[in-house]
Amino acid sequence: MAVNRIKGAFAVPRKGETFELRAGLVSQYAYERKEAIQKTIMSMTLGKDVSALFPDVLKNIATPDLDQKKLVYLYLMNYAKSHPDLCILAVNTFVQDSEDPNPLVRALAIRTMGCIRVDKMVDYMEEPLRKTLRDESPYVRKTAVLCVAKLFDLNPTMCLEDGFLETLQELVGDPNPMVVANAVQALSEINEAAPETKALVITPTTLKKMLLALNECTEWGRVTILTTLADYKAADVKEAEHICERVSPQFQHVNPSVVLAAVKVVFLHMKYVGPELAKSYLRKMAPPLVTLISSAPEVQYVALRNIDLLLQKQPDILSKEIRVFFCKYNDPPYLKLQKLEVMVRVANDKNVDQLLAELKEYATEVDMDFARRAVKAIGQVAIKIESASEKCVNTLLDLIATKVNYVVQEAIVVIKDIFRRYPGYEGIIPTLCQCIDELDEPNARGALIWIVGEYAEKISNAGEILAGFVDGFAEEFTQTQLQILTAVVKLFLKKPDQSQGLVQKVLQAATADNDNPDIRDRAYVYWRLLSSDPQIAKNIVLSDKPPITSTIPSLPPALLDQLITELSTLASVYHKPPESFLGQGRFGAEAMQKAAIDEQQENARENPIAARAAAAAVSGGTAAPESNIENLLDIDFDGAAPASMQKQPPSGTSGLEGLAGTPQRVASPSANAPTASSNMDSLIGVFGDSAASAPNAFNDDLMNGFASLSMSDNSQPPPPTEQLPNHGNAKKTNEDLLVSKFLFGDTSKESIIEVPQGQLYLVRPLSVKGYSELIFKDAAASIRRTGQDFQYQLVIQRAYEEGEEELLAEEEGEDSVADGLSGEKDEKIFLLDESIQFRTDTRQTGEKVFAWKDLSGDVGDLWEFVCDRSVPPGTAASFELVALQCQYERKYRKSFNQATEQDLQEFSFIEEPIPDASPISSPRSKSPTALSSPAASQLLTDASPDFSPAAMVRRTEEKGKAPETPTKALQTPNKKTIAPLSAVHPEGREVLADEVAELHLFDFESGAFVLEDPAVHATVSDIGNWDYWLQITGKKRDWLGQRVVPELNPVFNFEYLSFIFNHYTEDGSAYSWLLRFKDQATEERFQEGLMQALWEHLNETKWIKAKEADREYVLDAFQDLTLEDAPDEEEEDRSDTETDEETDEDGRRSEHYDSDESEDDVETREKDGHVNSQLAVGFKNDRSFVVRGSKIGVFKHTDDNQLEFTTNISKVQTPKGKLFSPEKVMLHAEDRNMILQNADNPNSLYRMDLEYGKVVDEWKVDDNIPVNVIAPESKFAQMTGEQTFLGLSHNALFRIDPRLAGNKLVDTELKQYASKNDFSAAATTEKGYIAVSSNKGDIRMFDRLGINAKTHIPALGDPIIGLDVSADGRWILATTRTYLLLVDALQKDGKNEGKLGFEKSFAKDSKPQPRRLALSPSHVAQLQHETKAPLSFTTARFNTGIDSTETTIVTATGPFIVTWSMKKILAGRKDPYLIKRYAEEVKADNFRYGSDKNLIVALPNEVDMVARKALRRPTRESIATPSRVGGARKSGARGSYLSRNDIVNSPY
Repeated sequence: MAVNRIKGAFAVPRKGETFELRAGLVSQYAYERKEAIQKTIMSMTLGKDVSALFPDVLKNIATPDLDQKKLVYLYLMNYAKSHPDLCILAVNTFVQDSEDPNPLVRALAIRTMGCIRVDKMVDYMEEPLRKTLRDESPYVRKTAVLCVAKLFDLNPTMCLEDGFLETLQELVGDPNPMVVANAVQALSEINEAAPETKALVITPTTLKKMLLALNECTEWGRVTILTTLADYKAADVKEAEHICERVSPQFQHVNPSVVLAAVKVVFLHMKYVGPELAKSYLRKMAPPLVTLISSAPEVQYVALRNIDLLLQKQPDILSKEIRVFFCKYNDPPYLKLQKLEVMVRVANDKNVDQLLAELKEYATEVDMDFARRAVKAIGQVAIKIESASEKCVNTLLDLIATKVNYVVQEAIVVIKDIFRRYPGYEGIIPTLCQCIDELDEPNARGALIWIVGEYAEKISNAGEILAGFVDGFAEEFTQTQLQILTAVVKLFLKKPDQSQGLVQKVLQAATADNDNPDIRDRAYVYWRLLSSDPQIAKNIVLSDKPPITSTIPSLPPALLDQLITELSTLASVYHKPPESFLGQGRFGAEAMQKAAIDEQQENARENPIAARAAAAAVSGGTAAPESNIENLLDIDFDGAAPASMQKQPPSGTSGLEGLAGTPQRVASPSANAPTASSNMDSLIGVFGDSAASAPNAFNDDLMNGFASLSMSDNSQPPPPTEQLPNHGNAKKTNEDLLVSKFLFGDTSKESIIEVPQGQLYLVRPLSVKGYSELIFKDAAASIRRTGQDFQYQLVIQRAYEEGEEELLAEEEGEDSVADGLSGEKDEKIFLLDESIQFRTDTRQTGEKVFAWKDLSGDVGDLWEFVCDRSVPPGTAASFELVALQCQYERKYRKSFNQATEQDLQEFSFIEEPIPDASPISSPRSKSPTALSSPAASQLLTDASPDFSPAAMVRRTEEKGKAPETPTKALQTPNKKTIAPLSAVHPEGREVLADEVAELHLFDFESGAFVLEDPAVHATVSDIGNWDYWLQITGKKRDWLGQRVVPELNPVFNFEYLSFIFNHYTEDGSAYSWLLRFKDQATEERFQEGLMQALWEHLNETKWIKAKEADREYVLDAFQDLTLEDAPDEEEEDRSDTETDEETDEDGRRSEHYDSDESEDDVETREKDGHVNSQLAVGFKNDRSFVVRGSKIGVFKHTDDNQLEFTTNISKVQTPKGKLFSPEKVMLHAEDRNMILQNADNPNSLYRMDLEYGKVVDEWKVDDNIPVNVIAPESKFAQMTGEQTFLGLSHNALFRIDPRLAGNKLVDTELKQYASKNDFSAAATTEKGYIAVSSNKGDIRMFDRLGINAKTHIPALGDPIIGLDVSADGRWILATTRTYLLLVDALQKDGKNEGKLGFEKSFAKDSKPQPRRLALSPSHVAQLQHETKAPLSFTTARFNTGIDSTETTIVTATGPFIVTWSMKKILAGRKDPYLIKRYAEEVKADNFRYGSDKNLIVALPNEVDMVARKALRRPTRESIATPSRVGGARKSGARGSYLSRNDIVNSPY
């Protein structure tokens, strides 16, 4: 027995974290092994050494679970160097995985083999690498090519002998662009490491491949290729021109790195092309560089540093863009200072006045450093631009007059430099001398002393001024003393009779009474000169100084040329060559880091006290133990020390202190390493209790840092008795108390327990608002303390996927910051009280569900949190227990430690049933048959039905392949959408298309397309009189027949071979159908036939007579395309998530009617029959004007984004007193006037003076030409005093000048067409370019009035009812009744590349690229199913504002307001729009000026300002549920609803 006790004393501890992890890794349960691997990786990431677990982790490598395999591979890559022999055991798995059917597994295997930097692994890499380099999957190939570079680093000989280098060079010609990019990157690295291999040699063939791949790569790939092209030297001028031509389109890319890399390539190759071509590329560079200044501050700073280099090389590149560099109030300081640097470089004669006004304003800022730098910039501008020097000096004098101390001092320093450049400003010296007493900085005092000494002969009291400085000579700074000494000597040489005593005094003070050798030596030099020969002294001291030409810092030409080649790298930000901060060669960075460490160690040896003090300061007051701090997220770990070389933690520490701060790397327990602490130190150290141990279940949960990974458990969980600790009638045991320590004992830890992954639902079983709503798709539940005793909160926090939060922040903008203060958007908080009846249940599918009452909702409403399947049962059970204990403490105001199990049962509400939570389920559709059906299960788990063509086709395939129809799968009688009877087929004359396809019908209940017939004939035929018929017939029945009209809303998608359209029955019902063709050729034939029919019907002209380019334009407009400016699909996928939650009062108006609304609120019709008809949004004064019959309501936009009623113009009447209702209105002349059109008098216009609220002028435009449309002179003309504006009749375009006597039409600027073009709308750009549309559907683009259009865009056939243009003229937005048309006016190729269609006409074989924006047919069908009315869009508009970018489009149809995201449109996203439904028809809509975050909506009897984020994705609920504007107004919410009485009955 004694021997056993002795052996036990020296045995390895059987408890502790490592022991528990090892036990988990070898567990018989799969979910326990996964959990142990997660905890191991978490410990590794925190910096703890878990290399002792290497054999146990390695045993779990052979698994079909991809997530587990990734974690094991990550562990192997990290610890392979410390266990090189054991790594060989994984080789067999690697080889097997490299032949796995799944390309992700194959790529993972070869990537891991490449990252395991062990020599023994190299021998086994040859065959897997050879296979993966030739793999059929481009994903595997692109991964394998990078492994060649890693292999070369480990064994160059093997890489060369086995031909991997030649294979890599061949892959530069791979058809996949990402493979090409990675191959180029790998060859670049090999070439850098071993130049003798000449790995990367660019030939004409290679160059062609790289240029072809450039447009199809991701951002990383593009940057790689562009960097390689920048290093390449073109063979001749033609090749340089070709490179510039192919690279310049990358200027338009959304990624700043790609833009800068493209600029670098063009800038370097531009020197080989002709001067004219070089100038054109410089002009093309300006817009993308300017665009970078609107990015995030950090990106702006990098862009500005690069722009600084470009300006030093090409000063005129941005001479016209100085405004974009003006500082904003919220710019960070470092950005403001850099903008000042750039502004000075951009300054020239033309923009100097604008710049000086801006700099003068900056000089009055409260930021002292910024104000000083602004004053300095004024001086730099004066020296740079001679013609502006006087203005600069006057500006500086104005700043001196402000008497702001630091501004005055900096101004005097600057004026000294101006005197050196322009000596003729002596007249301001008296003003400067008045500031002597205010100067306390050595630079300023020295500058003034220099001025006095330099112009002593012109200053009558110079001696007195300098005498005052000489008296205090000993107290001055060194630089001031030097200036005093020189100035007094100058005074003596110019006025010897008046200053002899003064010079003797200063020389005495500088020699006998001064210990500074610099001052003493200079004084002796002056003394010797003056005592020997005064004339020689005068020649030396008073000699002409070399004039300064510039005070703007510039880099040496050689360094500048080198940095130009390093654009978009750190060198271009530091303005230093790379070797200065990275060292020389490939291992330069490591060498410099080692040198820095050596220097620190040397300093510590020389001054150990200071070193310890510094270490204590860093660690928070105590000296930190030595540690090897590493970034364990770096996979390669070339410099990581093995665990055996790490020192043991000091006695008394747990080894887990890194959890609270900087990670410490410690050795794991071993038999040969005795510990100085107890067995549980490593665990209890976290909680401050080393007295006892914890149950494994709780220990596992506490360390469950990676439980949020989505992993499925295949093994059975432990028995229920083991899942929950046993609580009997007895008091708490020591073990139970320790559990409470874990969960409650650490008062500094806010969260007590957490379930890391699940979904939050709001379930309303009895409500008409909808059965169930998914609130957070991915969330975590936790219980946390509050600031009060015995009070606990149940907190549900939203979890974001990678990139999702940034996208939402970008789309919601700055106003989301204020809205987010409440935390409601991302966090739901509930007080843990028995009134919420917290309870749990387990679904049949195995998920644990927590439920509690929604106290603020309707009767029966519940919140449900559905735990993810990866959450261990023990965690969920512990969460339930803690919730019961918290409720106990709140009710009885005492610790739960005294509670028995019976006490806790009081808070258990097991008898309360928990209804199932599903975003689209409802009690009516629940049946055992439906729930057991795979199709129904899929529907019930789909949180938000995706109506994109891709998802529709996927659903169709899943449903259509089964022998039984989806009708059987759903088993929901009377709910499935039934196809209507087909109309009678009229007799056809000519068949335009006849193809076979699958037929699918959109089911409103399930939100998916359901297969109706696997083979139908779709026929388009001519039935005479320009009418055409679409007939779809199956083997057993005619499915549908209808006329080919625009309301079909046709959408062709060639990726999924689908054609979606709408079908309308005689009773007005709408249905959405989908045809799926067998191949693209079939769909193209059908498309051409249908488009021919539609075009001929609208234009009443034969399709064959249209130009080929026009036909292609029409076909392009009716299919899903991705524009050339689209961001990469990979990037867009990460930002695919929109916020769908209803916002509370702070973010969005209430979406439901208030229960306490009065009858007066509900009344929706005006007694005189008038309704709101038009909306005009002010640019200048933040007002909106709503026209209602002969009345106009005026509303103010408040700072908190609300509408505030201001006044009512009750009578709109002509100057002769006749009432009229304005047909159209336009704000004019700084929003002081409003131009009105009267339908009864089309040849005249009326001017209303808004300050007086009445019509004061009637303008007769012309006797014969009516005015149908009016438009501003330019986009923002209403913000200026511009008097002229544009007018349109049906066939004429002209300028109207109210200042003319008689008729106001300007005859010299009239463009009249002989034929009736039926013009319908016009819009202008910021530069005054004009776009005009017609009811025929075509668009004309003019650069000025009185001439022919530069570009004519052909008609699709539908009348255009509204038009808008982006401020820069790039985008034209046309509105038809059923769709919008977005046209890109920028020319992408040809001789006019880079020009707008307004400036130069498109080539004959080139037309603007159209993008047809339409609601998806399924949504159209749902809209019309709800409203029983056809689509009818209001005029669509961009958000607008000076210096703002168009990001969003708004329009409305019926009761729906719709917004499109430009970013999503350009990316080709299938869900680019959001909607909001009102109870009544939307009459007019627009953005608030200068913002894309707030919309102003005019309903028939109400006006609303709504946040754009209140719009939601189109779902059955959002389409079917109308929202009431201002519904929460009476209860104190911030609704901006303005009722009929506010608008009509208010006194003026």
